[in-house]
Amino acid sequence: MTRGDTFPARLWFEVARNGEPLEVLAARMQVRDRVTGALYLAWTSQDGSIGLTGDPVVNAITLGEKSPEAMAAVPVGDHEYDLEVTLATGVVTLVKGVFPIRKDISHG
Repeated sequence: MTRGDTFPARLWFEVARNGEPLEVLAARMQVRDRVTGALYLAWTSQDGSIGLTGDPVVNAITLGEKSPEAMAAVPVGDHEYDLEVTLATGVVTLVKGVFPIRKDISHG
C-alpha cells in the first residue's frame, strides 16, 4: 500500500474446512506497529467495516474501504496485521502477516 492511497474495497475471504463452509459469527482485522503495538487501522463486523455474507451459511468476509485520509495517518513502514474470525468453536486467526506502507512518490 502507498501512504495516502485508498485501501481497496472488496477484499474477500471465504471460510471453510475440507470444502465445507464454516459459519462466521464475527470478524475483525487490525494493523498495528510491529514494535509499539500502536493501532493504525481496524475493521470489525460489529461496526460494519467488515461484511459477513453467505448462503446458506454466513462464511464470506469482505473488508471495507479505508479513505485516503485514514491511510495517510499510517506511518511509512512494515506493520503487522491479522484477520480473526469468531466461529462456534472459538476465535481463529484466518490470516496474518506484514502490512507494508510505502511513501507516495507522485502526489499533488
